[in-house]
Amino acid sequence: MTNFNTKYTNKRRNKNIKNIPQFNNKGFFNTQNPTLLKNRYDLLFNTKQITKIIETGKKMMEALGNNKTKEIQLLRTLMNEQCSSQINWLLNNKKQIKKFFDYSSIDKKNKNQNFFNTFSNNIFLPYYEIGNKYQTWFNEFYDFISEFPSLYNYDKKIVSGAAECVRFTDKDERIKWLKDGKNQNPSWSFGSTSYESFKLNPLFEGKDYEYLYSLYQLNDVIYDTGFEDRDNDSNTEREVFIRKNAETIMGGVVFTYGFKDIQKYFPFVPDNFRLKKSKKLYNGFGMFDVFLNSFPREEIEKYGTLTKNNDGNFSYLPKNPSLFFEQQLSIDNSSLEFYTEMKNSCLKSISNTPYETSWNNWLRGMVKKYEDKINFWKKECIENETMIEMCKNNQYKLTYKVSSSTLPQYKGVKYPGYLFDNNRFFCGNARID
Repeated sequence: MTNFNTKYTNKRRNKNIKNIPQFNNKGFFNTQNPTLLKNRYDLLFNTKQITKIIETGKKMMEALGNNKTKEIQLLRTLMNEQCSSQINWLLNNKKQIKKFFDYSSIDKKNKNQNFFNTFSNNIFLPYYEIGNKYQTWFNEFYDFISEFPSLYNYDKKIVSGAAECVRFTDKDERIKWLKDGKNQNPSWSFGSTSYESFKLNPLFEGKDYEYLYSLYQLNDVIYDTGFEDRDNDSNTEREVFIRKNAETIMGGVVFTYGFKDIQKYFPFVPDNFRLKKSKKLYNGFGMFDVFLNSFPREEIEKYGTLTKNNDGNFSYLPKNPSLFFEQQLSIDNSSLEFYTEMKNSCLKSISNTPYETSWNNWLRGMVKKYEDKINFWKKECIENETMIEMCKNNQYKLTYKVSSSTLPQYKGVKYPGYLFDNNRFFCGNARID
């Protein structure tokens, strides 16, 4: 398929963008005509390419459901090319695009809805699909979006607040982050289990990875996938873009997860094994498939059971289920210890201030949040301790369940799993609901 950028020279493309009128009393696009508005918006953000990316995504989902392995690989390659093309477009025209977001970030009436929609569709989407720090355009892209105002800029009271963020990262990045407290990667999450998709990352270089927790000013939150549902406290699985060099208010390392931890769960992994970055299809997706395909099936099945998914790849169930619960308990204990320290740090800061301040009031609110986290991780510890004890006493049996997952690669597949006496069903990395 012809790359979209080859249809236009850089000179022609930039000339078209420069012809879009800048902000004045008729609005950013200098017109109130709906047709002209749409045409000028489409030109500025290259929306034809976005349409192609969305269509490729739909075809990938269909291919997954129909078990078309070769087609999936071709579509993933195409997705990579299309998203790279879109990001290059954005960077070629970043000055004009920056002006658009400056203009749309002061919409108090509509609470920056136009900012959110435009960023979601035209900037977040291609980065979400292929973005990571190993891309050649990463630094320029990150500098570009870091110049944007905050998505929460429409309200001075809101934007002065703080966001709790987490990130799973390598040890080198963590050392630099702890040294000066300045952020060097846009991708953070609000969710407590966001690390699950990246637990194989230590295989790339054999380095330990750390799960970081940081409080950032909302003024440094450029984008938030949960922005439209921001008042719902249960909406925790959200991805956010944090400004480059944003300084953490407070934070630290929640837990460490490294190469040796992976070997404990997957005993067939030798000490010298490394995943090649070039094999990482895009933004973590497909990593587990590449990992399993790196070993002979007979070697893997010495330690676990492989079940073929609808997409031609495999799910893995360890012969020893206790390995899973032991790793979870280690994470639980580290998390419990970390949030207890965060709570105590807030209490100490409050006690060191002899008079009432707005900062103290904010710290009291954080103490309550940390108490909730402490109670959550205490329950998790108890549950996983119980599961480990049941594993020791052989209080489980091997059985099978048909997946009711809506994800096409799992839907309708009959998976093996362990049914415990407390009715908990463990099926490895397969999805059954």
